[in-house]
Amino acid sequence: MPSPGTATGWRAPTPSRCADGVADPILVAARLVQYAAAAILFGLPAFRLYGLSTATRAAERGLLAGAATALPLGALLALSRQAAGMTGDPAAATDPSAWWDVATATQVGHALGFRVAAGLACLAILLWAGRSGAVWRSVAVVAGAAMASFAWSGHGAAGEGPVGAVQLVADVVHLLAAGLWLGALAGLSLAAASAEFGTAPGRAALTAALEGFSGIGSALVAALLATGLVNGWILVTPAKLPNLLQTAYGALLAAKLGLFAVMLACAALNRFRLTAALRATAGDSGPALTPLRASLFVETVCGAGVLALVALFGLLAPGM
Repeated sequence: MPSPGTATGWRAPTPSRCADGVADPILVAARLVQYAAAAILFGLPAFRLYGLSTATRAAERGLLAGAATALPLGALLALSRQAAGMTGDPAAATDPSAWWDVATATQVGHALGFRVAAGLACLAILLWAGRSGAVWRSVAVVAGAAMASFAWSGHGAAGEGPVGAVQLVADVVHLLAAGLWLGALAGLSLAAASAEFGTAPGRAALTAALEGFSGIGSALVAALLATGLVNGWILVTPAKLPNLLQTAYGALLAAKLGLFAVMLACAALNRFRLTAALRATAGDSGPALTPLRASLFVETVCGAGVLALVALFGLLAPGM
């Protein structure tokens, strides 16, 4: 079979675009699954360590186990599509030897193989370990490395020299900050939906969790904005800015920024109004919990939309 080569990102011939320039929907779906699974596996255990101090609930462990299962499956699916695209042979998508060639001979393959191993490691930790803080730390560390590995299978690894190093570091920080935010959002959504948080002790725990997240939320937003500007400046370049919105990449990037703005608005509403209202509740918490649940739902939907857009435009060349 033809060698898959060693190129990565949008500079390489991959199955990200078909002959007519349309992105491979299966690869996009595989990328989305990996992004979502890694963010949950990284951000939710981290949130348990700094924000949510209540006892572990079955819903959380079930979500984490599902994410740990989805991450290697998504990576394997992406590996099969990369094999088909890099060899130009659709049959390579079902050929394990072609998968192995991509996994061992290309940078994007190395990243995919690492995410397979990371997902399986997280699943093993969750299935056979207890429920102590060491479990959450272990899962968060492994999943954090998996989250960072996306930088080596996209635009973050396309640069060279000092500028390329800055781009790669910025991409890693951007990914980790996004994972922390989205994982915490999953934890908050599960907590707000649970009946136990309608009681006075549960209400106090949820309020503490919201305040705990707000403490690092500003830092996460600052990191996302700063690294986003760095990546945008390097990838798009000032010369492409005037016509950026006329490209598919630019339109998708604008949509991502719009969803991000809605998430920021929801986060601000939660921090400055809804958390205070929940804290002041003495009796029935329904009037305070209902708008909080609605805000978290909107923020979660927007977060999923951001991941879907990143999964798609991460396969496109900036400015094309």
